[in-house]
Amino acid sequence: NPQCVEGQSEGAVVQGLGLTLFEDFVVKEGHFLSRGFNTYILPTSLDVPEIETIIVEKHENLGPFGAKGVGEVSLCYIPAAIANAIYDAIGVRCTKLPITPEMVVSHLKVQEKKSIIEWTVSAIVEGLKMQQITFGFILNGEK
Repeated sequence: NPQCVEGQSEGAVVQGLGLTLFEDFVVKEGHFLSRGFNTYILPTSLDVPEIETIIVEKHENLGPFGAKGVGEVSLCYIPAAIANAIYDAIGVRCTKLPITPEMVVSHLKVQEKKSIIEWTVSAIVEGLKMQQITFGFILNGEK
């Protein structure tokens, strides 16, 4: 049934979006801190982009009567796709879920600090190389 397949695929995509961007089940010292939907956020219809489902009909010999799973397959790739899109866009690698705006900003700040440190170290190394070259010329009598 194509409509069921489409519904399963779209539902899995929405679940993947929730898992990746919204849902944060917080447990601290064995106690649930996410007790309701005011702290455990789920995507709503306003959070979901338009989804295009493309059905590839191919017989599956392993499933009963050629059947195969639909929803689970669509869910698996969403977190990686979003994390890689963020990395491609701004160079920040997010490895924990959910990926929140605060997490991305925090990673950007760390990345900025790393860039400043790398630039400083690079400048120091270049400065030392220049001093070494100058010192070598002085030792060889070539001022």
